[in-house]
Amino acid sequence: MPLKHPFIDEADKAAFLSRIDDGNAIVAAAKRSKIHPKSARRIITRSHKLEIYNDNHNLPPPSLHERVANKPMTGRDPVMSEIDINRLQGAIEKERQHREMGQFEVAQELGIKASQSTIQKEIKAHYLNRVKPTKKLALTAIQEAQRYKITLSQKD
Repeated sequence: MPLKHPFIDEADKAAFLSRIDDGNAIVAAAKRSKIHPKSARRIITRSHKLEIYNDNHNLPPPSLHERVANKPMTGRDPVMSEIDINRLQGAIEKERQHREMGQFEVAQELGIKASQSTIQKEIKAHYLNRVKPTKKLALTAIQEAQRYKITLSQKD
């Protein structure tokens, strides 16, 4: 069966867990809920961990709503805030001097404390690319002679 979407919403998880509680097999319940079997096993593992946690802390068994809820994301806080990103974006877009500089140098000038790779990732995530003026190509000897001839003819 084709999957609905890559992310499983709470309604699909609830339908899957209720089918498991009714005694259906994991693979059959996953197919009926249109969930990948690997994701289904992760949902069951998370549900069992909640039950064990509640048992260890003398809490009532978790409700279906608690079992379905998304796991809180852990991890490090972002280094650059949205304000810093907006300041950097505004400086790069508005000032010509900053357009010609590297993004990391602009961030240092603005007082933003982040590594070069972090700044590049944030700018790439916000679809802001460095705008650098194009260089003009040097003239060939033939082009120089033609231009000299034209300027001499327009001298007076």
